[in-house]
Amino acid sequence: MDEKDGILVKMKDIVLQISKDFTVLKIRFYQASDTIQRCTNLIKPMAEIASQLDENKQKFLKLDSVEATIQRKAKQEKKTIYSDGKKLKEKWDAAANAEEEKKEAERIKREIEEKWSDYNKQFENLTCNGASVKINVQVKKQRVGINMNNIGQDEEQPN
Repeated sequence: MDEKDGILVKMKDIVLQISKDFTVLKIRFYQASDTIQRCTNLIKPMAEIASQLDENKQKFLKLDSVEATIQRKAKQEKKTIYSDGKKLKEKWDAAANAEEEKKEAERIKREIEEKWSDYNKQFENLTCNGASVKINVQVKKQRVGINMNNIGQDEEQPN
């Protein structure tokens, strides 16, 4: 029986080892089940976070597109404002030049009117005396004048 006892002891040792191994495997199985449950519990919030991230990404892309559109329109509006401002400045300059030209024309007109008025007064003074007078008009340096030396003479005299 010695041999039987030896086999029996070995079998008991093997059964004890299997029982220990089974207990360890059972503990590990429960740990793995707990880990799986925790991971499963994390997957749902992670899926929600991923969904929110995707929504935020879509919103960002939409906002980015809107921002690009706004920037493009702002750039276009800036060009339009600059162009309109440039045209307005040109019109302003043209109006200012026209105003200056108008003032200059009015000044020249007044000078001419004054010269003609002086000429008419002198002519009236000469014709009011009842004499037939030939008048020499000399133009010197844009002035209209009457040569008073020739009053009463019938012919023009060289100067």
